[in-house]
Amino acid sequence: VLVRIGPFAEPYPYVAACARGWFDWATADVRYRVECSVPRSVGSHALAQLDSGLLDLFLLDSTSLATALARGVGLSLLYINRVVNTDEALVARTVSRTAPQQKDIRSPKDLDGLTVGVPFGSSAHYHLSFLMELFEVQIDLRFLPPDDLLAAWDMGLIDAAWASNPTRSQLQARGGETLVNSGLLAEWGRPTLNGIVGRNAFVDENTAFVARVVRLMAMLDTAWLREEGLTKAAEGLVAADANAVLDADADGLTDAQEGDGDADGDGIPDRLQSNFH
Repeated sequence: VLVRIGPFAEPYPYVAACARGWFDWATADVRYRVECSVPRSVGSHALAQLDSGLLDLFLLDSTSLATALARGVGLSLLYINRVVNTDEALVARTVSRTAPQQKDIRSPKDLDGLTVGVPFGSSAHYHLSFLMELFEVQIDLRFLPPDDLLAAWDMGLIDAAWASNPTRSQLQARGGETLVNSGLLAEWGRPTLNGIVGRNAFVDENTAFVARVVRLMAMLDTAWLREEGLTKAAEGLVAADANAVLDADADGLTDAQEGDGDADGDGIPDRLQSNFH
């Protein structure tokens, strides 16, 4: 069974695992081969592929997921990777370039009447809409994907942008200042999150495989967050002996995948598990 997983263009531990084939699995009845698709920068791009059945599992932001569920798309939230925090923010110039006369920008209220870029239908769009309501400002919104936000900034077409990394960091490197971040708005009662979603048809037909993928993702995230696990994660998430376990045999399966070395029967090799405890 070919499984298509689509990541965001963000450095999550599971992306490395996907690229190295750690999600591949075989049971007595079926073999699963996981294919990592090209990273997407906006959730709406993934929804189009999920709708058409071109993806099976995908990392999606909560706003895009809510939009899809409202449309009646058959999706399930399987695992929450993280609540969006300081890495997604509203970054602005210190002085406007779109206003008819010089205008300093020091707070969200100073954006009244100015032009701000944001990816349409994203969690950033959701937070920017909330901020406009909260501060009672009228903003000229320009809906642009993350890559185009940088070009619009460089050409002086926008005064600010709500973006996640790496775009947010690149805007700051160009002289932008953070006015507010998504973590603060989460504290104000408007949290957003990124999570793994799956097509219901695929999840229902492959429950054991999906459960294994989610458990392995959780183990990788735990390793990433632990001090001693951080080095392992940065070096490939597991030690060299685990890499040997995961090297494919001549028939394309590891000993652990064929049934050896999996005492608890969860489909995760025992020697791989030991690297996360």
